[in-house]
Amino acid sequence: MKPALRLLLALLFAATCSMTGVFASSGEENSKSDELNAPKSTVDKSWKAKIQGTEQRTANNSAHQVRTYREAITEAKKLNVTSVHLDHGYNRALRLDPKTISPNRRPDVTLIYDNNVVRRVKVQSRTDVPDFLRSRNSALDQQLRNNGFTPTPPVVVRPTRTHHHESRHSRN
Repeated sequence: MKPALRLLLALLFAATCSMTGVFASSGEENSKSDELNAPKSTVDKSWKAKIQGTEQRTANNSAHQVRTYREAITEAKKLNVTSVHLDHGYNRALRLDPKTISPNRRPDVTLIYDNNVVRRVKVQSRTDVPDFLRSRNSALDQQLRNNGFTPTPPVVVRPTRTHHHESRHSRN
């Protein structure tokens, strides 16, 4: 399947599930400051154009991909978000020259806000240690500040379980 079609299908699936309440919040997201939240009643209708890149593939685990898209779509709908990057290194996401930020880590989702705030989201895999994921990205905060950006503490979330396998086994 072509990457563009795969992205479109995943976006549509995640948006539909989000609107119908299929995904419940895991409660693990850090609380966000008011500067990062657009009014809840206002949705940027052009949110799809803000999302760039494709999800990271991890060992045939669709839960990682679904959670990545869920985070990206939720944030892209906010008016104060200018761009959302999936699995892009900092230099590409922030439109910096190569090797400006080093090492050039690749958060699962990098969010750029209209006031140059940068928010990073890592979706935890089975073997990841959340504190290690946070520290790897926090270590680059000073480099981000030196280039005119305001980093927020990295957020680590768990994958969204899709329960597709349960429906197959529950048939009589």
